[in-house]
Amino acid sequence: MAIELFRKVSSLTTLRGRVAMYHARKNRLLRGTETAFQDTLDVRWNTIAEISDTLDVRWDIQLDNLSPDVLQVQTNLTGAVTDIDEDPDIDDGNWLTAPNDVITTCRVSFPTPSSAPMTGAGMQEFKIRVRETEINNSQTQDSVEIFLFEGGSQIGARLVIENDLLGDPGEIVSGFWDAGDLATADGSDVECHIVGNPENQGTPSTRGSIEIGAIEWIVK
Repeated sequence: MAIELFRKVSSLTTLRGRVAMYHARKNRLLRGTETAFQDTLDVRWNTIAEISDTLDVRWDIQLDNLSPDVLQVQTNLTGAVTDIDEDPDIDDGNWLTAPNDVITTCRVSFPTPSSAPMTGAGMQEFKIRVRETEINNSQTQDSVEIFLFEGGSQIGARLVIENDLLGDPGEIVSGFWDAGDLATADGSDVECHIVGNPENQGTPSTRGSIEIGAIEWIVK
């Protein structure tokens, strides 16, 4: 009987030991889970903080929407700088107009931005409204090209070419560029140069030319 009692006590002791080990393991697992969960929260919080910082940087970017101040060059276009110095998104009905079947060119300067334009690919934007003079002759070879000029000289390659333009009220075309390409960092000599190429097929008298309704430099 004493032996049987000893066995029961031993078994109880063993059971208590196993229960204690179970609780110890459970507590370690819980602590590990809490730590992992906290780490996950820390990572997500850091991610949120990084996103917030990025948004703050973008929010701090100031925009100058500059209209042309001088019409430096105009070829086969009739009108004045006041015909193209509005927001391109709003057609005010004023245009630099052209006869059919001619190449048109236009170069404008801008006021000096309130702060130096930011460098970086695509940070700066020339935005224009253009239209084709003839839209009912089934010809689609017309195009408009936008170039960055500085003080009368072309900077880099053509920014953009857009083909098969619409008639009135026209359409928006944008060319993007890097202020790091400028020789004068404050942007005081920036110019936008536009070339309109007429249709090259069909009867010459009905080949549409390109007219310009508005020009804008969006400065970042």
